[in-house]
Formats: sequence, C-alpha cells, structure tokens
Amino acid sequence: MGDTSPVSREDPRVPALQRLAPSAALAALFVTLATWSWRRWPDLLVDFGQQLYIPWRLAAGERLHQEITLLHGPLSQYLNALWFLLFGPSFTVLIIVNLAILALLTWLVYRIVRLVGSPLTATIACAMLLSLFGFAQYVKNGNYNFIAPYTHESTHGLVLAAGMILALARALTAGGRRPWAIAGLCLGLACLTKVDVALAAMTTAAVGLIAAGLIRGLRAGRLLWFAAGACTPVAAFFGYFLTYLSPGRALRAVGGGFAALSPEVARNPFYREVAGLDDPLGKLWLMIVMAGVLIGFVLFGVVADAVARKRAREPAAVALAAGALLFLGLMLKPEILPWEELPRALPLITLVAGVSLIVLFWRARGDVSRCQVLIPGLLATSFALALVAKTALNLHVYHYGFYLALPATLVLVVISLETIPRLLRDRYGCGIVFRALAIALLAVCTIYHLRWSHEIYGMKDYPIGRGGDKIVTFSPAYDDAGPIVAEALTWLEAHTTSEQSMVGFPEGIMLNYLARRPTRTTCMNFMMTEMILFGEQELLAALHADPPDYVLLVHKDTAEFGVGWFGQDRRYGEAIMNWVKQAYEPVARFGAEPLRDRRFGISILKRADAI
Repeated sequence: MGDTSPVSREDPRVPALQRLAPSAALAALFVTLATWSWRRWPDLLVDFGQQLYIPWRLAAGERLHQEITLLHGPLSQYLNALWFLLFGPSFTVLIIVNLAILALLTWLVYRIVRLVGSPLTATIACAMLLSLFGFAQYVKNGNYNFIAPYTHESTHGLVLAAGMILALARALTAGGRRPWAIAGLCLGLACLTKVDVALAAMTTAAVGLIAAGLIRGLRAGRLLWFAAGACTPVAAFFGYFLTYLSPGRALRAVGGGFAALSPEVARNPFYREVAGLDDPLGKLWLMIVMAGVLIGFVLFGVVADAVARKRAREPAAVALAAGALLFLGLMLKPEILPWEELPRALPLITLVAGVSLIVLFWRARGDVSRCQVLIPGLLATSFALALVAKTALNLHVYHYGFYLALPATLVLVVISLETIPRLLRDRYGCGIVFRALAIALLAVCTIYHLRWSHEIYGMKDYPIGRGGDKIVTFSPAYDDAGPIVAEALTWLEAHTTSEQSMVGFPEGIMLNYLARRPTRTTCMNFMMTEMILFGEQELLAALHADPPDYVLLVHKDTAEFGVGWFGQDRRYGEAIMNWVKQAYEPVARFGAEPLRDRRFGISILKRADAI
C-alpha cells in the first residue's frame, strides 16, 4: 500500500530523508536499549554459564559429544567458539556478536514486513522486537533476551528462519537460483540449532514448496538448488563428526535436539506447566478470553472508524485525536487491560490469520500475481504458528516467549496496522482511525513492558567477574547470591590452579568459566533434565571414572521440577551426593549451607585423597 505522503519534486532530498528516518529511529532505539540494559542480561548461575563455558572449551581444543555433551544442534556453539578463538574468550565478545545478530534480525524483520506493509508498520514491528524481546527481562532469571540467551540455538535459529522466509519469498515471487539456494542454506543451518525452531522452519519451508507447486509448478532445478543448500551444512557437520565419532554417534551429534527428545522430559511438571498441559482446559479458556479482549478492541476500532468516516470532515484529525486519547487513557489506567496475559491470545489469532491466508491463496491459485502478494504473509504466519505450538496453551512474552512469541507478535502488528485498516479503507473508504487506535495500543503495550524490565534492571548494580567477563547482577539488597559467588570465586582463584578441575552440583558451570577451571565430566549440569536423559547411575559412573579435584555444592531450588533438594531426594541426586560425602571433604563455605533451605550458599569440597 502507499506509505508516504506526496513529495515535492522541488526538494529531492525528502525521499532520501524518508528512507533514512526508519533506520535512524531504530538505530537510536537500539543504542538506547543496549546502554540502558548494559551487561545486565544474563543470569548469574542459571543456564548462561554453558553458553560461555562450551565455546571456551571448544576453542581450547575439546570436542562436542567427546568431551562435552550438548542437547541441541552443534552450529551455535562452534560459531561462538570461532569468535573466542579469534578474539579470546570473554563475555564482551559474545555481547558484540549478539548485538550484531540482533541488528541483523531487525533488518530481516523490516524487510519481511515491508513486503506486506508500509515503512511505518515495519518500523513499529522492529521497535517492538527490540523493546519487548531483544533487550528485556521480565522474570528474576536473566537469559531470556537476544544478548545473553539461555541457548544461542534459539536466537541463531530465529535469525536463520527469518533469512529463509525472506529468501523464499524472493524465490517465489522473483525466481532465480540464488534465493532458492540461500533459502535452503538457511533451512539447513536452522536445523543445526534448536529443535523447536528447526521444526518451525521445516514446516514453513514445506508451505513454501507447496505454494510454489500451486502457482507455477516446482521446477526440478529450483528444488535441487534448495535441497543442495539445505543439505550442505548438515553434511559438513556430519563429515566433521565422523573424524572422531562412529557413524551412529555422528548422526546423533548432527541431530542434536532431535536426538534428545524424551517423553519422560515432556512429562516433567516443569515442562508440563511451561506448555500449559498442567491445566489444559483452564489455559484454553484463558486463551479464548484474551482473544475476546483483542476482538473487543477490534470491534471498538471498527465502529470508531465507521463513525469518523460518516461524520467527520477530516478523518485524519479525528484519528490523531482518538489515538492520543486512547494513549493517554491507557497510560493513566494501564490496569484496564491484562497486558501480561494478552499474549495468550496469539496462538488463536495466528491460527485464524493462517487459515485465512490459506483460503485466500487457494482461491487465487490461478492468479499468479495475486498469490505472490500473499506469499510473504503466508510464510511468516506459518512460521509463527509452528513456533507457538510448543507453548500454545501458556504463551507469554516473558520466559521462553522471548523467542517463541516474537513472530506471532509481529503478525499481530501487521494485522493491526495493515490488514484491518486496508479492509476498512477498501470497503468503507477510511481505516485511518483504526490504525491510529492500534498504534496507540501498541505504544502503551511497549511502554508497559519497558517499565516492567526497568524495574528489574534497576535492582541490578552488583558486578561479578573482571574485565570482559563482567556481569552486573542483583544488588545484595535484593539477592545475596552476588557477594557469595564473588567470595567463592576469590577463594577458587587463590587456592586452586587452572589445571585443577571442578564440578558444580546441581548447576555451577558459570563458576567454572569465570574462574577458568575446567570440568572433567562431559555433562556440565546435573539438573532434572540431564538426570532423565542420561540417568543418575551413568552420570555417577562418569564421575567415578575421572573424579574432579573439587566439588561445588551450589544452592538451587528445584521444586519446579517436582523434586526436592539435589541429594536429599532419592529421585534426584541422592546417589551422587552419597559418593561426594564419601570421596570429598569440605574446605570452604560461603553463605548458608546449600541445598537445605531457601537461603543461598556455596560449599567447596576437595577430593579426600588429595588433602
């Protein structure tokens, strides 16, 4: 649709300024958000330690599935290892790389949205990407953002999927071998990241291939370029793993997360709650209610638009006034809308959008030009729908929603700012009032979430680590883990050497990385997921075979997994803890006795035969 007002021919600079304005605005927002949240992104102990430790050890010569076990595809960790090899291991290196990757994702999203909408819509979509997802923190645990993600496989996979969508859209509209090859390459690389993103990318690719067959016939040559692009990275990693693994193990190493799928893990209380399967009917009802809230807004906007069309001489002035009034009203009374729960509606809305696009595409299948107009939206909506399927009954912006809910949120932005206003314009001659109201609603939503993150980031002012590894965590006024971890690191640096190994139970690999002390176990964490996948006896046998010099007991509440404290519950770590008590002697403790009550503490034990 038309996206700018008429431009005077006397001033050729204006179009250039119009083109540069979105980029300048998004760049300014990007820098502002990065500065505001600087180094506060990761969690001090949960998950992100692996994202630093694994590439550090890979850069030092260790190998996946030989010295290091990984539950995802191999691409992200080897990519980060390359940066560590080139520039040295540090959190700063990952910050710079991840900022660049987020900038790339922003550019890709802008390009995709521009295929179906105006520069204004694309700019708003990218602004919400950065504000709600890119730099945010909504829960106590960090890691649910694009600068320090709990798994880089999720963010890398999302960028690759966006690249595939853009290339597929190009291939299906303009043709050519290159976009088919690029789309296939992005798909193959995405399959080497995280299984949920890989499955969503595969689903989207299948939709694209079916669409190609319907509108112009899928030529064998194009399909060959696509398949070659997809198979190349997978074959390359398989060949690499064959240099030190058996064919069966090499295939499992390439499969990563596909090989780690487990029904028992899916049945764990934590994952059932995340997916909404702990109360499916209740969560489904909440989804319907939240969808009803958004539908109510749509009806209100449509009525307001119709009234403005019939009664107002200047709909643009009415649109500006209506948008301003809604914005001010929601800013003064944000509790009117359940902002935190509204994302529950996204799976249902995305499903309706996807079905509608499929119906429109099918009806227009004889009209190639009309089908080509629908293709970008069809691909993007297919990906969004496939991705939210993982937590469809319990979708939020926070937690895993930082990447699972992102594509569906962008689909909603396009529906609100393009699809519905176009329908109103084409049928009733207006649409501008609805768009203004939608912009106001999205603006308040963005501000609400920025305030939410700001409250949490405001609690973080305590630095841990030195130089490029500095992490800013919670002030001792809110959480005493920071000073306790700092004391433990000081002790480790003073009383151990870089050649000595240590292992943290149930989770302490961040301490290994910050102290630059390796672990001899291939499994770095001993959370419930690892216990289920590998079995406690197998993990214990590995510890027996090559016992670490030091053991760290790091406090961790694992009640969300349906078990008690590590080592105190026969279902979780009891055999390992019994071995620790027999083979190790306490040499230091910081904070409270760990794994006893809610107070945080770290105990350090040394191998008894080495004392």
